Amino acid sequence: MKTIEQIKLEQPIFYQTIYNEFKQNKRNHAYLIEGHDAYQYAEFLVKSLLCQDELLCCNRCRICQQVSENSYIDMIHYNGKEEPIKKGAIEAIQSKLLKTSVEGHGKIYVIESIENSTPEAINSLLKILEEPVEGIYAVFTCENINRVLPTIVSRCQIFRLKPLNMGLMKDNLIEQGTTEEKANILTHISSSSVQMLELSKNDSFNDLIIEALNFIEDYYFKKENLALNVQTNLLKKFKDRDSIALFLDLIVLGFKDVLNKNNHIDQIFCDHDFILNCQDEDEALIEKIENILTIKNDLSYNANIALIIDRLVYSI
Repeated sequence: MKTIEQIKLEQPIFYQTIYNEFKQNKRNHAYLIEGHDAYQYAEFLVKSLLCQDELLCCNRCRICQQVSENSYIDMIHYNGKEEPIKKGAIEAIQSKLLKTSVEGHGKIYVIESIENSTPEAINSLLKILEEPVEGIYAVFTCENINRVLPTIVSRCQIFRLKPLNMGLMKDNLIEQGTTEEKANILTHISSSSVQMLELSKNDSFNDLIIEALNFIEDYYFKKENLALNVQTNLLKKFKDRDSIALFLDLIVLGFKDVLNKNNHIDQIFCDHDFILNCQDEDEALIEKIENILTIKNDLSYNANIALIIDRLVYSI
């Protein structure tokens, strides 16, 4: 979960609204949080609804720790990103809500990406929302509120998360010891402050940056070595999809830097001047970037990462 300091910095309206309402002992029975990375804020809200030690979540007490570990007995959690929310899931929620609370501090059901629910599931959910019970809270997240049925929206308190201020995030990363180049990279490949902070301290990510820069340099100046180097260096160190997806993001940034150079825009890889000597037409660069993004999308469905890398090398 994000720290309270991060939440105050990134989403001050969200934080202040909850703080003011809880201070007045006001609790809604249902909340809907719209935005990228919304579960980070949903977890903060869940802990704040349950925490017995502070007005908002303390992140230290037993209950806050249980929520972090997804082991709070009176919490039910479904993720619509992993699979669509079906009627059976809502019936399971309803059944559990009818039972006596084990912890005695309130029951909560959390549904991530509620827009990925079947019509039957939504109809069942509406029956629960239409008859709110004291001490039972619903927390939903979505990326696009326009895909959530108005009948659900009307029964929830809505929080629309504002997009992160990337300039502020870059400054924050630099203050914590991240180099300017790495801060540039992080704010261009992620919109999650938590992921940015994690990657900024990850040695493997540093290695991925080096591999991506080597790829760009080989492509423009030693193309005959490109296939061999990427197979022998990259794939010896990285065999998981998440790392390869990050690598693809990084080489997209490399080609964007060449495009930026053509159009007199500041470099992302600001510590590597060799990019200034890379020559390419804008149309060719855009085609390369589109090809890489297509390959990244296909990465989820292809079991053979070596073949994905071969396809990358021979498609650009």
